[in-house]
This record gives sequence, structure tokens and C-alpha cells, in this order.
Amino acid sequence: MNDVTEDLADQFRQVEAPRARKRLRRALRFTALGVSLALTGCGVAAWAVYEKLSNNIQSEDVGQALGDDRPAVPQANAAGERPLNILVIGSDSRAGTNKRLGGGREDGERSDTTILLHIAADRKSAVALSFPRDILVDIPSCKRPDGTKTWPERKQMFNRAFTYGGSACTIKTVEQLTDVRIDHHVVVDFQGFVNVVDALGGVPIYLPRAVDDKTGNIRLPAGCHLVKGKEALDYVRLRHDESIGGNGGDLGRIQRQQAFLSAMVQRVKSTGVLLNPTRLYAVLDAATKSLKTDPGLSSLGDLMALATSLRDLDTRD
Repeated sequence: MNDVTEDLADQFRQVEAPRARKRLRRALRFTALGVSLALTGCGVAAWAVYEKLSNNIQSEDVGQALGDDRPAVPQANAAGERPLNILVIGSDSRAGTNKRLGGGREDGERSDTTILLHIAADRKSAVALSFPRDILVDIPSCKRPDGTKTWPERKQMFNRAFTYGGSACTIKTVEQLTDVRIDHHVVVDFQGFVNVVDALGGVPIYLPRAVDDKTGNIRLPAGCHLVKGKEALDYVRLRHDESIGGNGGDLGRIQRQQAFLSAMVQRVKSTGVLLNPTRLYAVLDAATKSLKTDPGLSSLGDLMALATSLRDLDTRD
């Protein structure tokens, strides 16, 4: 009986083994195909996201408008690295959705905030220098962005340079004032600022005293707050309330703006945005939609390269 059973088992194995191998090969082929499709799908999806974020960014080339009479390019260090200077401009345009955020009936646009970000050649430290918007300066001769008019050199408030000639005129004014060559520029308007703050879920601030600014239309009790939307914008533009040192000038406002930007960086790190794909995408989508840059920073790849170069820059520096 055992011999018969063994013979039947051998016959079964001889018949079923090839079938099993075929089924295994078929299963492996389907598995490989599934993995390939999944990986291809991920690749396609990733590329689609990359393209969408890159296409969000507006680019403006002001190179020709800047001319050739500019500060010299700084010398490279022993490692072949050069410092990087980025001019960040906050526009107070009331166009489109900005109107409900800025209030008033201001025509045109000015540089409501201007910050020169100097990044050291080794990318391990950075300095942010803010320009008071109402300081009187010599604005060089500038063409309108549409080329229809050339404004003569004049002494005016700093923020008017942006009115006369947009980013190019602001860059020319900063270079003339500082003898520092600007490598890149970024422009953000009211709506763009609000979009980024809201994508972060708000930004925490602390007020040692209550704020009641009727001009800026912002009222907040003393203490800690998580500000979002228009309230966040009103806070960084606040400059009239005497309880926090406001007197219509910009010095206290500049300190609050730089502290707010630092809090935004801390917010990104503390809320785990970088490790949460959904939240990271929301922040990147809001940020890229908010930016108008020179061609050197006008793609996600350019911004990623800049961010990667700053990986060793501690927020304390």
C-alpha cells in the first residue's frame, strides 16, 4: 500500500510540479508588473507634483534693467564658494484679492517690507538687514517695468523705488546704498504672505502688552496668540500703537517682522511639516504660488538646491 501511495505521489508531483512552477512564474510576473506600475505611477505622480509646484512660481528677468554699472561680484573663498545676497520684497499692492487684506485705496504698489538676506560663503550663517520703508534715499534713474517711462534720479522715500521701477529699481537703490551686489530677488504680496501663514496653521506670537491699533485695525490682548490670515498680516504691518513702541515709524515694526519670520521657521520645524507629505505639500504649494523671483530661483529645483546648500545653517545663526 505504501508503494502504491508513493507511486501516486510521484505521479502527482510530476504532473503538478510544472503547473506549480508555471503558476509561480505567472505570479512573479504579475507581481513584478504590479511593482513596476506602482513605481512608475509614483514617479509620474512625483513628476506631476514637481511640475505643478515649479509652474506656480512667477519669474521676472530684471537683468537688462539693472544695466552694467553694478557692485562687483565678491571674490570666492579658498573652497571656491561665494556669499549669496537675496533681496526679499513685500509688495503692498491692492490688486485682486490683496485689496481685502490691505485696506484703503492705494494705487500702484510700494515695497511695504524689504529685507536683504546675506548668506555667508560657507552657508553656515546669515544676516537679515531690513530697510525702513520711509527713509529718504537717492533713488537712481529707473525705467517703468513696462518700459513706457524713465524716471529721473530723485530723493524720495525708499519704498517709492518699487513704485517707479518695480524690483529692478529697488535692487538698483539697494546696490547704490550698500555697494552690495544682489544675486537674487523674491517678491511676495499680501495674499501670498497670508497663504503661507495659513498653510502652517498659523504662527505663534507673544505680546507683553495689549495692542489696540485703530489705524492698523488690530486689537489683541496681552499674552500668547496663534495668528492667522489677515490678523497675522495686520500684526507684521503694525506700526502705530504706542503701547508696543509704535509711533508711525518702522524700527519697532522691523524687529517684529524679523521675529515673526524666525517664528515661521520654528513653526515649520516644530510641527513636523517636513516629515508630513500632506502638510509639506500644502506649505510648498502656498509658498510657490506666492513667489515672484528672478530666473535663477524660478523653479522648484533651484529652490531645492538653495535649501540643500543651507542644511548646515542653524536657526540660531
